[in-house]
Amino acid sequence: MPPTIQPHRLLPISILTLLMVSWPARADYPTPPPPKEYDVEIRYQIYASRNERIVQFQDMVRYLESIGFHKKPGSDSEAELLDPNQTRMSGTIASRQVPQILLDRRVKALCFRPLDSRCPRTCKSR
Repeated sequence: MPPTIQPHRLLPISILTLLMVSWPARADYPTPPPPKEYDVEIRYQIYASRNERIVQFQDMVRYLESIGFHKKPGSDSEAELLDPNQTRMSGTIASRQVPQILLDRRVKALCFRPLDSRCPRTCKSR
């Protein structure tokens, strides 16, 4: 008489088999290296009165410059922070430093693209 599998041993074997079959296969697809620099647009938010807003803005710019961010000149109201609705700045940064931008609590979002890239023809404003 052939040996039979006992039911209490069948469940762990079934689970192990299902896990092995459903495990995703790793494939190393060739990818191009990241660009050396990115063009970055940062959206920030500072909730403070005028004087405190200036101090916080300068602290944020100092932090961004310390990680290698090169800020493009902003509007006149940005320098004096007369406009509290001014919440965007742009510049360039090395690709390995991009995640560190989000470590500042005032930075809410960022958009980055390779430095030499251009928008597709459909994105251009008229």
